[in-house]
Amino acid sequence: MALANELARAKERQQLQEWQANEQKLAESLGPVAKPELTQDVRDRLVVFIAYCKSNNVRHCPARPATCAAFARAEAANGRDPQGIVSLLGAVELLHNYHGLSNPTKTAVVAAALDQIIKIEPPRSWNESDRALWFRLDPEARDIIARHEAERSKALRQAQNRLSDERKRLTAEAGTNSVITETGQPSL
Repeated sequence: MALANELARAKERQQLQEWQANEQKLAESLGPVAKPELTQDVRDRLVVFIAYCKSNNVRHCPARPATCAAFARAEAANGRDPQGIVSLLGAVELLHNYHGLSNPTKTAVVAAALDQIIKIEPPRSWNESDRALWFRLDPEARDIIARHEAERSKALRQAQNRLSDERKRLTAEAGTNSVITETGQPSL
């Protein structure tokens, strides 16, 4: 029995080595890929994720999607704002890209966690069919769209208020420059 188990393990090791060699050939056939820079800002954000992983005795790289989702939910529970959480996950993404690993933050489990954290309704100006598509968008994309929509709405309201103020000013100015007499003729 022990011999059979040893043979099975040897075959598994051989299969793994073969896969790794073939995967390495495929990677080399793609040519050089520029690594993202891990700036000090990215490293500072990674400290938070690495500390979380250490406290939960899990790997930070390569991280599992469930680890990233649980991290996002823990950060939300600790009061971190949604933008901060997205920023931290962005650092995790950069770390994995730097090492040529799959991105664990762009998975269904992380999207579901972010969906619970980032509760954003579709813009009011969107029609019914666009609103239906809204909920199929990535939560980060929804956040970006909502922020830009809010900025656009604010800028539009400010422009409308300036226009209204200018109309009032011009009307008041026109009223002081000419007075209509009872005969309907302007007086000079």
